[in-house]
Amino acid sequence: MIRIGLVDDDKEHQKLIRQFICRYEKEEQTKICVKEYSDGLQFLEEYEGNLDVVFLDIEMPKLNGIELAKQIRSKLPDVILIFLTSHNEFAPQGYKVKALRYLSKLNMREQLNEALSAAVAEFEKIDTRSLPVINYGNLNRIPYRDILYIHHSLRYSEITTLSQGTVRDSRGIKELYAALNSERFIFIDRSTFINLD
Repeated sequence: MIRIGLVDDDKEHQKLIRQFICRYEKEEQTKICVKEYSDGLQFLEEYEGNLDVVFLDIEMPKLNGIELAKQIRSKLPDVILIFLTSHNEFAPQGYKVKALRYLSKLNMREQLNEALSAAVAEFEKIDTRSLPVINYGNLNRIPYRDILYIHHSLRYSEITTLSQGTVRDSRGIKELYAALNSERFIFIDRSTFINLD
């Protein structure tokens, strides 16, 4: 499943993009989950580090799409960014934050399918392995690339990540190590293993 974040202050435009994404999902038989954000500040407050693709409107109040993209890119270098705008003069700035595509709102119908196909292809290239963790009754997937280290203390294992802070898991350290099953992780002592990457 591909998890998409849609950041746009125009509700009608969000609705239209969601319709295009749903049509693409049916045509391509690809599972897609979309979470909508009304502006950049809401995105920063609510984002949990679990999106694969982010569509960003460039012109938004409070925090524009370019500034938001810089903050996203500094924390999550692998997330796929696609910009949405009515003005082409912002395109050079979009490429500075390594945006995959730059879509004109005026030609959305023609451009969106191609952009989604490119995003899916890019997503498949990225290491998508993740560790499922149940935290406070919610299932969360922590990408391997986001894990810094895991340390067992008392009755919990603490998973320290780049973007989600520290997440607790009730499994033992050896059980988590076996669940990851990757050579990128090594033990540095009996209660801690690290991500070599």
